[in-house]
Amino acid sequence: MLTLRVSCAGGMTSTGYIATRTSGTLNRNVRLVDDGHLAALLLRPAMHQPGKGSWYNAVIKLDKFAQLHAVYDYDNPPFAGEVESRFLIEDQRLYPREPATLPLWHPCRPGGPTVVLLNDDDDYY
Repeated sequence: MLTLRVSCAGGMTSTGYIATRTSGTLNRNVRLVDDGHLAALLLRPAMHQPGKGSWYNAVIKLDKFAQLHAVYDYDNPPFAGEVESRFLIEDQRLYPREPATLPLWHPCRPGGPTVVLLNDDDDYY
């Protein structure tokens, strides 16, 4: 099975592959070619829905029978929560959602976020 994980906010996109051998062992050394990364970049804007926005995270799996399975996550923070507010604000501009539907952690939520992800001053590198 081949698993593609995608996480996005604003102009940032992170992609990664994991290949599971038929024996069940993992091969984490799989790398995206330029075309694969480009496809991941194009998928999110193509799936934008007015008022609903677009997903922040996706897991797309191709099984041994060549069946594609995808889960799109609209609610959990991208990059495991390690994202600066400016990227989330840009994301809301690019893929607008109705303000009342924004997750609790989103800085554009009416009244501000009720769950803090990462302070822009935090040093996480």
